[in-house]
Amino acid sequence: MIFSADRRDYARQIKVAAIGGGACRALDRMLLRWPRPPCTVAVDTDDRSLDASRAAAHLPLGGRLTKGFGSGGDPRVGKLAAEESVAEWRSICADTDWMILLAALGGGTGTGAASTLARVAMSCGTRVTALATLPFDFEGNERMQRAQRGVRELHAACDAVIATSNSGLVTAAGVSEPATAAFAAADGAVGFMLTALCRMIQGQGLLTLDMPSLQRLLGGRAQPAAFGFGRAEGSGRAATALADLLACPLLADDHRLSHANGAWVGILAGDTVSFLEIETTLVELRAAMKPEATLLTGVYADESFGDEFNLAAVTTGARRKAEEPGLSQLDVSMPLSSAARRPSATEEQLKFDPPKKGRFNDVDPTIVGGEDLDIPTFIRRKIRFEAAR
Repeated sequence: MIFSADRRDYARQIKVAAIGGGACRALDRMLLRWPRPPCTVAVDTDDRSLDASRAAAHLPLGGRLTKGFGSGGDPRVGKLAAEESVAEWRSICADTDWMILLAALGGGTGTGAASTLARVAMSCGTRVTALATLPFDFEGNERMQRAQRGVRELHAACDAVIATSNSGLVTAAGVSEPATAAFAAADGAVGFMLTALCRMIQGQGLLTLDMPSLQRLLGGRAQPAAFGFGRAEGSGRAATALADLLACPLLADDHRLSHANGAWVGILAGDTVSFLEIETTLVELRAAMKPEATLLTGVYADESFGDEFNLAAVTTGARRKAEEPGLSQLDVSMPLSSAARRPSATEEQLKFDPPKKGRFNDVDPTIVGGEDLDIPTFIRRKIRFEAAR
């Protein structure tokens, strides 16, 4: 059963679903600074988490399995709980054009349930983008490995996955202490990206973004994506925000704007933003990227931003030609496809030595129809096998 936190209808074009306790808490922090959000849904195995949620709709997972006490940090329980509640989740996905799944990976419900719910949403004809965060470095290898498995499963289930680490978010925000500020900064960065995307898609900006264009930019399940941001106020704010974005630690290596295959960049500023600030920023953004790279832009002006000039970016990485996505070093934004795991052959065709009978060499052959049945059929008939590539 779905319990609604208020009377707003959640059957809208865009929906944001927070999967698991960590994501639900992050969504609550976002909603405090999000005056006109799309429909939001809190999804969890823990009834206490849902009772505290500010989301417009609540979906408890696996009530018969967990009795409302959570998954105990076990992704297998999270997956089974999601499978138990598929029918209720389908009703949420009905008439939804685009579902953004927010998942804090490394625990039980978010890691185990997110990919299952993504597959169900896709089967309903809904576009699905996952915005996933990985554990802080201090949370240990076990949680990180669990989160990395969750990222791979999301890549196999979603249209696109944008993944980043909480430690990277805190570094980008420039917050070192206290701990409450660090968690708030990480959630705030994710919330900023989420609200920027939704505002542009909903057509609430001076320059908007349509979902098909974003989908083409992200390039489907095999394309790694990352996000970054830049912020500034006061004199020279546009130039400072652009410099911050170009140097954002979340956009490292091939995800930097100068190396990316494509990017969406949104400008979010107060209603006093000038045309010159917008034009100069977009021209310099284009100049910072490769000539062949795709650049999509959006502009959103609202008095709630005051004197701020904000830039939000989603980039698609450029894979190095000398590298193939393998198992030596896991990129949390790169799916490990079957092609990546398949070993390459060194010969065009498999070759076989002449047949030998060993200890039965002196035994009379079994001749039927003029053929020696003691010799394997593929050798007798000279069947050639192509080596796997």
